Parts: sequence; structure tokens; C-alpha cells
Amino acid sequence: MKRTIAILAAVFLFAGLFGAVSSSAQVKYDSMDEYGEATNSALNMIKGDGVDLLTQAADGTQSATVDYLFLNKETVHGPFSTLTYEGWFGTNMDIIKVGYAIGDNDPVFKDEFKTAPPAYGTQSGVNYATGFDITIDVSGLGEEKTLVKPVVMLEDGTVLEATFLDVYYSSKPAEEEAKPEIIELTTGSGSGAFNFCTSSSVAFKINVPEGKKLVKFTISSAPTWNGPPTGIGLTATIYKWMGDFEESTDNEALDEYYEVDHKDNANLDIVYEYVPAGDYLIVCTDYTGNIGGWGAGKFVDEYASLFGYYVNGEETYPPVNCAITWIDDVKPDPTEAPATEAPTEVPTEAPVATEAPTEDTKTTDGPAATEAPKTTDAPGKDNSEKKSNTGVIIGIAVGVVAVAAVVAGAVIAKKRKK
Repeated sequence: MKRTIAILAAVFLFAGLFGAVSSSAQVKYDSMDEYGEATNSALNMIKGDGVDLLTQAADGTQSATVDYLFLNKETVHGPFSTLTYEGWFGTNMDIIKVGYAIGDNDPVFKDEFKTAPPAYGTQSGVNYATGFDITIDVSGLGEEKTLVKPVVMLEDGTVLEATFLDVYYSSKPAEEEAKPEIIELTTGSGSGAFNFCTSSSVAFKINVPEGKKLVKFTISSAPTWNGPPTGIGLTATIYKWMGDFEESTDNEALDEYYEVDHKDNANLDIVYEYVPAGDYLIVCTDYTGNIGGWGAGKFVDEYASLFGYYVNGEETYPPVNCAITWIDDVKPDPTEAPATEAPTEVPTEAPVATEAPTEDTKTTDGPAATEAPKTTDAPGKDNSEKKSNTGVIIGIAVGVVAVAAVVAGAVIAKKRKK
């Protein structure tokens, strides 16, 4: 018997060691952020059935946006048979495979997905970069949002998922009347990038037109000067515009947005719960790490009188590149029947249902039948405590009897031995 136990123990020990070795050969991280080393990535193009849904500038900046990102929910709405992603990854270790993952399924890798990296790829604080051109069959996905994300495998078997954008797919078409309008507010190029950390505050006076509501305000391609993938951000507080900077910020804030873990040159999308038509001031403060915006030439002429740019509370020019997204602010139709009508009809039928039990109790004179409803009513706190106490008392009694029996048995056994 001892020999059998020893053999089984050895088998289990060997299996455990083998499992540890085999699992350590490939580690899947939730995102490139958790890898703990230098990483970077960019998504330059998305296609649905070969048609461009998103294209970005040739230098890899993320200033160009289109309305496939429905209501800032980062969802591609179909129906499409395929989605194609084009972009690049950069890491501190050689990338040997490129692929994709759908939802929680295992990643799929194909040799043809890997392409040459862009010229600027290794200029983002990483040593190794590769491009990707991935076409994914999404014909089997339904209306429920499903994450469809590019992944790479490093030379040590580690699998990393992209962090630049969580792209979801749904076969449900976006409603035409609910699509947002995205307006690039600035034009031209300024003198490089401006680091917000050199000021106490950077602010934007914005306008939401009548009949619209704000979806997001965007600082386009906000740089972090090759900052780390985590820990960089700011606070963006929104106020009602009261005519000037000081008077506006003296009033109570309407809402706050917190940007965390901002990626270098990714769009900084500032989103609030509900901002209807009107003039507002968005003030950026409390920076964590280097973060800023690329200089623009000026505001687009059509919007120059409606938007403003402030540094340390003073209006200044030129602004940094920015954009605004709004959508129709659809109000509920007041002519619709109020929702309270349906519930008010239900109580009128309740007396009919409650009369039946009283008639039944009259026909059954037996005391057991009349007492049962009282004990089966939803117990109050006192009743539950009484039941609990009764159970405890019974349990103690049974325990005492059991102990007495054991003691008695022990005494008898002792006498027998004598």
C-alpha cells in the first residue's frame, strides 16, 4: 500500500512540474499595458468589406476620425462579412507573429498578417516594430457587441493585445438619425507640441448648437513625449460659460472627466454625462506626467467666434488641434400616454383577488385552517428570532443528551473492563 501511494505522489508531482513548464512557455497578458516594458501601437485604418471606415494621417497621428465610432462607444456597426485592420506594433522584443482575438476566444495567427513597419515605428521608445494588415471573418457575429482586437506574439511566446483602441463589432446598423457630427475646429499647423504641464491650466471655450448635445470634446493626437503606457492623464472640469474665464470658474462645476493611462499621440476624448446646447468652458488641470496638444494654425473661420483657447486663464493663440462631436438632443414626445396609467388600472382588480381567501375561510370552520394563514404570513423580525432561538434550544438539548449518552457509555465500558 505504501509503495502504491509513493508511485501516485510521484506521478502527480511530475504532472505538476510539466504543467508549470508548459504554461510558462506562453503567457497571455490582458493588454500591452500589463507587459511592464516599452510598448506602442497604432491603428491607421479600419475597413468593412474592403471599404474604408477609418483612415488616419500618413505620419500615424490619430487626428482623422469618422462616425463609425458610434456615440463614442467604439463600436463598428455592420453588417459586414469582414473587418480589416491596418497599423503597427512596437515592443522591446522581436515580434514573430501577428494575429487577432475575437471576444474571449484563443488568438489566431497567420503569416500573411505581418507587414513591414512604418518608418516612424521605432521612433516611439521601442526597439522592435512590425506592421500588420489583418482581415477577420465577422460574418458569424450577431448584434451583441463583440471585442475584435489585433494581437502579437513575441519571440519568447508572450502574447500581447493592442491597447490603442478597444474596437467592438455589432451587425446591427447604426441608426441614421442618431449619428453624431464630428467637427475639426482647427486648421493649419503650429509650432510643434505644447506641454500642458508648463502651465497651471489649459482651457477651451466651446459651443453646443441649439437642438444638439455634446458627445465628446477631443484634443487631437495628444502627445506624452514617449511617456509610459500607464499613469499619464489629467482632470477636465466643465463650467457654464458666464462671459469670461474668471467668472465662469467662480461658479459651481457642472461635471468632471478624468483621463488616465493616456497613450502617446492618441486622441484625448473628454466625455461628460449630459451637456445640452449652450456655451461652456472646459478647464484641464491636475496633470500626471507630460501631456499636451499639437499646435494648430487657428480656429476654422466658421467657429472662430464661438470657440476659445486659454492658458493660465488668459485667452491666447494659436490653439492646439481639437475637435468637437455633437448629436441631436432628442426630447421625449409630450403627447405620449404617461407611464403611470398602466399601474393605476391594476389596483382596481386587487379587491376581487383578496375576497376569495375570506370566503374560503368561512366555509372551513376547523381551527387548523384558520390558524395556518397566520403562521405562514411573511414572518417579522420577532418571529424569525423566535424560530431561531427554538432551533438553538432544541440543538442544545440534543447535544446534552448526546454527551450524556457518550459519558454513560464510557462508564459502562469501564465497569465491564473491571
